[in-house]
Amino acid sequence: DVACGTGDLAFRANAAVPHARVTGVDASPGMIALARARAVTPGAPTFTLGDMAHLDLPAASVDAITAGYAFRNAPDHRVALREAARVLRPGGVIVTLDFYRPESDAWRALLLGYLRIAGSATGWWWHREPVAYGYIAPSIEAFVSWRGFDADLAAAGFDVRYVRTWLLGGIAMHAAVRR
Repeated sequence: DVACGTGDLAFRANAAVPHARVTGVDASPGMIALARARAVTPGAPTFTLGDMAHLDLPAASVDAITAGYAFRNAPDHRVALREAARVLRPGGVIVTLDFYRPESDAWRALLLGYLRIAGSATGWWWHREPVAYGYIAPSIEAFVSWRGFDADLAAAGFDVRYVRTWLLGGIAMHAAVRR
């Protein structure tokens, strides 16, 4: 699980496939510390500090990659996708869930306007820091549409097999197979 944060997806993957070896990678030492603190049972996922654009793994050594709200936050999501393709074995699967830049100008203005207000308010309410969630709208505005992400997956060496969108393309889940 790349950009694993506190490990939610890694723990779910571990529960879904109990005999798999699940590893979470995140660039934040604080997030990794929180994830490791949760991994107290035998067979729990392992967590390591790392950069999703430069994984410390051999080529073609991974069966599956999960990424929840990860590629949008990478400095260059295309570089991170190429790295995912490098470490996945041919036939390996990548599943991502993220926010995407809506294609409709009107819907984009409404959604991002709402997220600017709601994100800042939620950040203030929960953490007394508006920036805690206030970054979400600008990060979406600077990202690609879900169709653009399809094209980026294909360019990185993946065949997209499944896409599901929500919020008129503002959120999408992609499942793709490494060629």
